[in-house]
Amino acid sequence: MKKPLLAKVAKGIANLIPILLVILIASAAAVAQGGKAERNRIEFKRGATTTIINGAVRGDEEAEYVLAAKKGQRLIIKLQVMLRLEHEY
Repeated sequence: MKKPLLAKVAKGIANLIPILLVILIASAAAVAQGGKAERNRIEFKRGATTTIINGAVRGDEEAEYVLAAKKGQRLIIKLQVMLRLEHEY
């Protein structure tokens, strides 16, 4: 006996529900971060006291960096800012 078309459609939808739930949960997690920047770990080569990180942040983008330090160590950060002013004449 053949299954009615409605039963086939219902079974197809039932098979898609777990996949849709995974996509929904992943999307909700991405939105919950509010577009927060991924953390970039700063590591120093053995014996080094300085390091240079190159990158760019444009518009409303964010950059987040993480490093480990011990009590008494100093951290000096130097940022180079390049403003690009665009005017319409």
